[in-house]
Amino acid sequence: YRLYFTAVNTSGVTTFGTSTTTQDANKQPVNASWTTPTRLTFTVSGFNSGGVSHPSVIKDGVTDRMYCTGTDSGGAKSIGYSTSADALAFSAPGTQILTAGSPGTFDANGVKDPTVWQVSGTDYRMIYTGISTVDGRTTERLGYATSANGSTWAKASPGLLLDASLAPFSFDELGVG
Repeated sequence: YRLYFTAVNTSGVTTFGTSTTTQDANKQPVNASWTTPTRLTFTVSGFNSGGVSHPSVIKDGVTDRMYCTGTDSGGAKSIGYSTSADALAFSAPGTQILTAGSPGTFDANGVKDPTVWQVSGTDYRMIYTGISTVDGRTTERLGYATSANGSTWAKASPGLLLDASLAPFSFDELGVG
């Protein structure tokens, strides 16, 4: 098993780490044997100059594909993509693949937290969190996107997969994600 995670330092800067473990007879991770976490290093700039977070990694043949949230220097969030041949040395997640929607859409203020899976060789799917403002408050909702190659993505139409209730005092009043 290989685990990828968001690491945060004392200055609040986010990056990625990884750790591995073996599996037991039931094909479950052996929690007592995780390796010491290793920081994944790469150069950030542009859409992710303020940090990266929430990695989602899939194995596609011999290539590992990492999808992640990138935050720019102004705090805007979008989704980026990088690849690796060894699950450790990823190309800088400098390829922005999904951005904020048009004004008035559920993801008008940004996109983040991708979860990606491959259904077949030419069918990739992503659930992500869309950010918008409703009545002056930040609201998060789940969106859906698809790809034929894992690197070029299109938001589904309609792209809104799961909406916040916006009902006062409900558990999901301001968001789902």
